[in-house]
Amino acid sequence: MVEAGKTMRGSSAMLCLLLFAAPAWADGSWILWTSTNWRGPDGKEEPPAFTIYGSYPSREACVAELDAGEKLPPSSDPGVKDIRDRAAPTTLHVILDTGTLGVGSHFLCLPDTVDPPGPKAK
Repeated sequence: MVEAGKTMRGSSAMLCLLLFAAPAWADGSWILWTSTNWRGPDGKEEPPAFTIYGSYPSREACVAELDAGEKLPPSSDPGVKDIRDRAAPTTLHVILDTGTLGVGSHFLCLPDTVDPPGPKAK
């Protein structure tokens, strides 16, 4: 429960940043960042690290990539729960869960002048 609260506060802060500062970045490039969380059979999660998925000439082009990802067909495996969530137009969460193993990917469009929160992949 504590982790969900931290995530919600972090997401809310990022959303406020994007809403109030977006006009300043309207003409610049946008980066689509991704991070993945893995949960193994022991229940332990690997800490996520953000990596660059792609670069786009505008916010609209980056969001269009998220829109396309959201519309991909769900997993055809009946034992896999496929959940997709859009907390904001510039984010997409995809969760694949088998009950014992799970992976969650977070995609985030940000102006090229802003780094995502948290650690970066090396």
